[in-house]
Amino acid sequence: MDEPQGHLTKVQIEFAPLDVVYSYNAHNVGILPLASVAVTDTVCPQVLFVGGDNGNNILDVGETWQFQCATQLNETTTSTSFVSAVECLDRDCVQHGDTVVSDNVQ
Repeated sequence: MDEPQGHLTKVQIEFAPLDVVYSYNAHNVGILPLASVAVTDTVCPQVLFVGGDNGNNILDVGETWQFQCATQLNETTTSTSFVSAVECLDRDCVQHGDTVVSDNVQ
């Protein structure tokens, strides 16, 4: 079975000296739909889904979902982000480990 593939991009926006908002785009570049899509970040604990789903709760091939997280930083920080998901084949979604789809951004 082909490994599912995803791609993650991140943009950092600073609103004040300490306030930072990270925006993430999770894009399915593979050949199978993906479920249970989650984005995590090493310095931003609550990454939230904000849009992009076509209503089926599945990250379809070619579809992009948007996530966002806000935090306060007191110093120059390196942030690493990850996207994870499970592949779906014939309406069955299968977990193959902690990071079935994995892409990271610093």
